[in-house]
Amino acid sequence: MRLTIPCLLVAYAVSGPGLPVNFVDGAPIIGKWRALSAIPAQTVESKAMSKDLKRRGFRFVGPTVCYAFMQAVGLVNDHTTSCFRYKELTERSRRRRSAQSG
Repeated sequence: MRLTIPCLLVAYAVSGPGLPVNFVDGAPIIGKWRALSAIPAQTVESKAMSKDLKRRGFRFVGPTVCYAFMQAVGLVNDHTTSCFRYKELTERSRRRRSAQSG
C-alpha cells in the first residue's frame, strides 16, 4: 500500500493501536539546530515509526518519509534556534510536557 504523508494518520487510525504521538512520548521533540544543514533527515523515532508501519503491511514509508510527516504535524520542532518560531513553539511544548508530568 502506498502512502502519502497526509495518509499516515488515517493509516494509524485504521490499523490498530498506537498513534504517531506515541513515538515522541506525547509531546513534540525540540531540536536545537543552529543551521539548516544540521537538521537530520531521519531519527531513531522516525525509524521506529517506519518499522511499525512496515510491520502493519504498509510500503513506501521509510524513516525519511516518517520524519517529514513528524515535522509536518508538529511532532518535531526543527526550526533553527535563530528562527522567530523556535521560541514560541519551544515554550508551548514545555508547557505541554509539564502539564503531562505534573
